Amino acid sequence: MLIKSVALITGLMALSAKAANRDNFPPLIPSRCEASSDLVFYPYTLENDISRLNGVATSNGDTTIDGFTIDYDIPINKTTITEADGVYQATPDQISRVNMRSKLAALAYCPSISHKGRWDCSNCVEYVPDGVVNATFVSQDQDILGYALVSDTMETIFLVFGGTFETADGEPRIDFNATSYTPVEYTNDLYELYSQTQEDVIFTIQDLIEDYPDYNVDIIGHSLGGAQAEFATLDAYQRLEQLTSSNLFLTTFGEPRVGDKEYASYVAATEIEKIRVVNGRDLVAHLAPMDLDFVHGGSLEYWVIDNETDFVQICENKLESNECSNSIVPFLNYDDNMGYPGLSSDVVCA
Repeated sequence: MLIKSVALITGLMALSAKAANRDNFPPLIPSRCEASSDLVFYPYTLENDISRLNGVATSNGDTTIDGFTIDYDIPINKTTITEADGVYQATPDQISRVNMRSKLAALAYCPSISHKGRWDCSNCVEYVPDGVVNATFVSQDQDILGYALVSDTMETIFLVFGGTFETADGEPRIDFNATSYTPVEYTNDLYELYSQTQEDVIFTIQDLIEDYPDYNVDIIGHSLGGAQAEFATLDAYQRLEQLTSSNLFLTTFGEPRVGDKEYASYVAATEIEKIRVVNGRDLVAHLAPMDLDFVHGGSLEYWVIDNETDFVQICENKLESNECSNSIVPFLNYDDNMGYPGLSSDVVCA
């Protein structure tokens, strides 16, 4: 295993609209913390099986990590949608929806937003003209950045996370070891990171849904921030009875895997709409590897095959499909993790 342990990112700080009220942290709702009785069968060998069919990366002398290439930049040779059940091409409206959320995730990297809570940059007022930042989140090492935003026009509360997945030398920051969490298992380091901001996140959501009871809660995250967005979504669902699958939504971009098939089955059983967007050959979306017993859970994978032409294939599956981004392993790269809309060029924060 080439993934190396690194120090945990700690000291996550937050500014909440009602930060002074820190009593009575919402308890878990027992009925929402039960493991799924519908455990989805999933072969952890799938990635290795597809890799053997596509060709072993190291045979070409490629730089690899856990058997995946990290710099394979040949365009994906695919011009038609796979003909299979639950596989279809994204509509312009579907693409527009996820692209806007990707751009919000990109803005998490703007210091004026994540550090100062301002919403006056040119992209800010273009994407959500009436947006108001109610809370910000910044880790001590500035590897996790985030904000809570309210739009009256969209009747939506957005919680947005960005996060850096690589260290300066190109190694993943996270050691993928499982730890127990009600009712399943998560990635230890990723959940430990979330636990540093858990109270701030939950109190922020609780405050905002009390102030805006009819608004949807839309949680978004990019890369390492995608994992934080997923934990925040599940934690809020487990503690706040006002949130259900009809008003709570999750969209991630280049999110790493965070749990095993029991965890993934639990995510699917909540019936919360989770859109997991994977750009081209994005390596981060395939870490931790399946052969370490990790798998994504959720309802929809949007695989961006060609950003320039908006050629996006959707795969419906409770866990992962072998028809979308898994179909091209092991030929992946890190660069595509920064190729989502709003991130493909320097983020405009002015």
